[in-house]
Amino acid sequence: MDEIRDYLEPFYSVLQEYYEEKEREKDRKHPQAYKPKVEKFLKYFYESVDDISHRNLKSIHTRDVSTYLMKVVDSNHVNHYYSLKSFFDFTYSKDYTSDVMKNIRIPKTEVKNKEYLNLEEINKIKLFCNDKNQKIEDRLLIGFNLYTGLSRKFLKELEFGYFQPSGDNRYYLQFNNFKTVTICSHLSELFNEYKEAYKVLKGENKIFNYDGNYLSTKTKDITVKIISRKITPTIYSNTFIKEMLRITKNDVLMVSELLMESPHTISQHLEEIDEEEIKYERYLESLEMLYEKK
Repeated sequence: MDEIRDYLEPFYSVLQEYYEEKEREKDRKHPQAYKPKVEKFLKYFYESVDDISHRNLKSIHTRDVSTYLMKVVDSNHVNHYYSLKSFFDFTYSKDYTSDVMKNIRIPKTEVKNKEYLNLEEINKIKLFCNDKNQKIEDRLLIGFNLYTGLSRKFLKELEFGYFQPSGDNRYYLQFNNFKTVTICSHLSELFNEYKEAYKVLKGENKIFNYDGNYLSTKTKDITVKIISRKITPTIYSNTFIKEMLRITKNDVLMVSELLMESPHTISQHLEEIDEEEIKYERYLESLEMLYEKK
């Protein structure tokens, strides 16, 4: 931490341990977005306790977090919840606190009707991506939408040099802001084919020479030829989020980091999932191995 404020001093060593552990994890980046929210709660807790001897992690109970969350502005409620859940899951695993978040429900948010691809459409799109009679640049664009769910703001900035090898002809993406995204074998194969077709491309060459608006138009135009329905990058992203939440058993933080979107954005898809469903079909089964602990 840049400086130790009085209200953070009782929690300093654990906070440092928490931040350092997150930095070491390969699949989850240091939670800069969550850090101020965790520290804001600790400030609230510190100031709400009169007895100095109780200003410690062991004294924090579910009611403290629940009361605090009720005071948070609605628009930030979900983000605060997931920030605190990440921190207290860590402290509980280390036996620094009780299971503080156990009985705190995920805040409900107003969810607009979202559109998703159905399984039949997904299968047709997968066939298109595998069809070598189609243009590789079109297949790669659709493949990125289907297999990463990244928004167009990230797709339009993709450069050849962002692809870093991770063994067995697989890749991960290294963005200029140092965020990394692991990609599945299907997309890696498409990229290898693209690389063979355009051997002169390297370094800062853009993968897609489209601005954000045309990238959306191009995605819709290609998809309507495949399934007779215009599908935007947002619908592809919705579908990816929905399936990844299932695969990760509703791990909103992991999915938010994977797509570089806020936990609040990801959590809006929770209402679309039947949490009691045991058996379901998913098109991203090949991604499951990416989230196994190494």
